[in-house]
Amino acid sequence: MNVSEIDDMKWVLINGEGKFRKITRKVFDMIPFWLSPEGREPGIRGINLQGGPDRNGRIDKGFSFHHSTRSHLRLTLLVEYMLEDPQRFATLAKTMVGRLKFATGNAGFSVNMYLGGIGNDREEGSHIHMLSRRFDGLDLGVPWDSAYYAKHGLRTINWLTFVGDGVLERMNGRDAVKAALPHDLPVTNLDHGLMIQTGPRPMLGDVNRQEDLGAYYRVGCALRPLALNLPAILDPETFRLEGYGRDIGGSVNTERWCKRFFKS
Repeated sequence: MNVSEIDDMKWVLINGEGKFRKITRKVFDMIPFWLSPEGREPGIRGINLQGGPDRNGRIDKGFSFHHSTRSHLRLTLLVEYMLEDPQRFATLAKTMVGRLKFATGNAGFSVNMYLGGIGNDREEGSHIHMLSRRFDGLDLGVPWDSAYYAKHGLRTINWLTFVGDGVLERMNGRDAVKAALPHDLPVTNLDHGLMIQTGPRPMLGDVNRQEDLGAYYRVGCALRPLALNLPAILDPETFRLEGYGRDIGGSVNTERWCKRFFKS
């Protein structure tokens, strides 16, 4: 994927320098260089791209790549892009991740949450709690927080679930995981892991409309040995998942949310 072709990318924030500035053509050379052997040097590197008239506003489209102890790659697109052609979206996701060494990840319906201030914002916290209770198929949280735990296992199942080879070894590797998964669902081999697709299109799992997330639950059941070991990463002093706790409506709801698909 050529990041420069994403519509409406106007502003860039590099290495947390404090404020967004206008994008120039050379910005799009940074990520390929960072991923090349010449660019793989120790240190924190990060880039955020976004569109919209306000350089610091929340947006419907964006891209972020960070390389540090919380490395992550994130692409935000309009819902219409995915609904118009789900397979096009799956192909795009495969292209983005195909050659990368990754731990875990997912793609599908998600809330584009703002990094910062969520923990102290009671009104927004209550909205996140409400969304988490109504839409089981909706991913919540911010990558900066969840990336810290990516190597420890899966925190959720989405329409597309990515599992790296290192995590797959907890179930004896790719072949064993494929054998455990429902045979009617597509599984794609990537250079360093698997991409698992739960059905022909993403689902919100609206409980008010009784939307069926059966495929999500079947995948979660099969991958239960790869789920986050929540007691091991809970903060004993505050009894919350650091990062998750402030983003998904409190520690109790966060633990329920993380476990919702991984049931026997």
